[in-house]
Amino acid sequence: MKQKLLITIIIVFNILFLSGCWNYREVNRLAIVGGLAIDKDEALGGYKLTIEVMKSVPGDTGGGRVQSDIYEIRGKTIFDAVRNFVIKLGRRTYWSHAKVVIIDSNIAEKDIVPVLDWLYRDAGIRRDIYILISKGHTAGELLKTDTGLDDTTSFHLVSILQSQKSIYKYPETELWQVVEVISRKEKSILVPIVQLAEGERKPSEVRGSAIFQGDKVIGYLNEEDTRNVLWINGELKQGLFVVKNIENTNNDITFEVFNNKVKPKVEIDGDNVKVEVKIKTIVNIAELSGELNFQNENIRKRIEESGAEALKKSLTGTVKKLQKDYGKDVFKFSTALEIQQQKTWKKLKPKWEEEFRLAEVNVEVDMHIKGSAVASKAIKGE
Repeated sequence: MKQKLLITIIIVFNILFLSGCWNYREVNRLAIVGGLAIDKDEALGGYKLTIEVMKSVPGDTGGGRVQSDIYEIRGKTIFDAVRNFVIKLGRRTYWSHAKVVIIDSNIAEKDIVPVLDWLYRDAGIRRDIYILISKGHTAGELLKTDTGLDDTTSFHLVSILQSQKSIYKYPETELWQVVEVISRKEKSILVPIVQLAEGERKPSEVRGSAIFQGDKVIGYLNEEDTRNVLWINGELKQGLFVVKNIENTNNDITFEVFNNKVKPKVEIDGDNVKVEVKIKTIVNIAELSGELNFQNENIRKRIEESGAEALKKSLTGTVKKLQKDYGKDVFKFSTALEIQQQKTWKKLKPKWEEEFRLAEVNVEVDMHIKGSAVASKAIKGE
């Protein structure tokens, strides 16, 4: 009994006083990275990295707040540049808190694989880090911009991306999603675009998307087309849809989307591919200019039908644009076909790009008004 008690005391003593972390590192000896921008170094034929390193500073009220320092470093490869950064700063980099990577469009339009390969291989970088493509300026220039807020650029961009769920004018794309699409060349994906906002301070803003097919960007979509792709893909659950001059009545209506259900069906009719996309959207009237009384049953039904027709026209326009200009199936019709008819998909897979270009796509929209905020009529002036 005494022997068991002695052994127990020794074990407890060891747990309390001898335990530790084998890979423990002092925080103040690490460069904690919040964001990264990657550009080509044309002069040396390598890469230029712009790295945002977080630092904590005392606040006015006694608490701490986060600021950042921006560093530039070059290397023959991305990993070489990272090691050069360690030598320059005298600290090891800690990547687990990194939230965003901005990749210059010149890299993305040629071959993004070397960049993604390093990001995906590095054990410290999270697979859910956000990917953005710069446009109009280098990736480094966009990471250096002043947000105009008490916030770092990386955290500011994360806030914008995470607010996507109520805006839907750009996608929210993570590293693992891009890597997955690159490994399946017949698939496409949208990646958000970051550029300078208009105005004196010119902070970075996210607008529209880049189309990835295989290992590179093959085109760009504006905000409306990006929203429409997300809508057809069933990824849009909330957001706004504006109809100008509805029924030629000089009434403008802003619909707020509450729910959106999409059911795509792909059928093969002989040598022709036919796609039927049925959309059921529940909306609220968020804003109305004019004198329509949408509490009236007949008027309400007309508004629903006109809104559905306007949405169908907009969505169909985006489908035709993608078919004509790019021939890339960003709508995941191939995924629907693969699920619904596996044998047919295996047959069409090698020539799906051509099949998508020629496919007959019919979009049907069923719109229902759930509510109308507080007022039942538009406010009228004298």
